[in-house]
Order: sequence, then C-alpha cells, then structure tokens
Amino acid sequence: MRIFQIEGSSTSPRVWLDEKSGIVEISGVSTFHNPFHFYHCLARWIHAFNLGEHKTRVVNMKFECLDEESRRGMEFILQQLDLLSRENDNLTINWFYSRENTLMQRMGMLLSLQSAVPFHLVAA
Repeated sequence: MRIFQIEGSSTSPRVWLDEKSGIVEISGVSTFHNPFHFYHCLARWIHAFNLGEHKTRVVNMKFECLDEESRRGMEFILQQLDLLSRENDNLTINWFYSRENTLMQRMGMLLSLQSAVPFHLVAA
C-alpha cells in the first residue's frame, strides 16, 4: 500500500493520497508562487497511483482559499481526472466549502462545469 502526503503551509495545500482506500484529498490554502508546477506534479502522482490494481475512487477538495493561478492548476487536475474517469467509472469529486465562503462555493460551481467526472458541492 502506498500513501503519499505533503504537509500544507500558509500558502500551499495539504495533499494526501491513499492507494488502498482510493482517496485523494487536497485541502487548505493555495496561494503560492508557481502553483502549476505543484499541480502538474500532483497529477503525475495521481496517475501513478492509478497504474496498479487500486484506483482512485474519491477526490475530496477542501479549500479555504484558492487564488486565480491555483484555480488554473486545479483545472489541469480536473483534466487529468477526466482522463482517468474513462477507465474508472467509479470516480467522484467532492468539493467541500464553508457555508460562509461564497467565493469557494462559486469556484466549485465553475470547476464542476468543466468536469466530466461526477462533481458534488458539499456545504460544511
């Protein structure tokens, strides 16, 4: 069983990928310099996890803040998840947001429109 984890910071998200459970979680804040490189590397890890017998089943996104450049990085992740969903029809994305954070709610709505993967908005 492989687990990949990156601890978040005040400007970068926490990432947790668990091959056995099939859960990917990205949470926290994403406002750092050059997020595309970060999200490109994350997409490679997600792809690598799906090469074995275990497949990603759930992607939980729990952002407190996501700037415009990071949103583009998330669009890249969604494109990669769309590709994975062609081989894995059990893939689901959950976008968690605080009821008070209407910006993250709107961001989730916009990203859901760009995704072919079932995308659930969850108010927490």
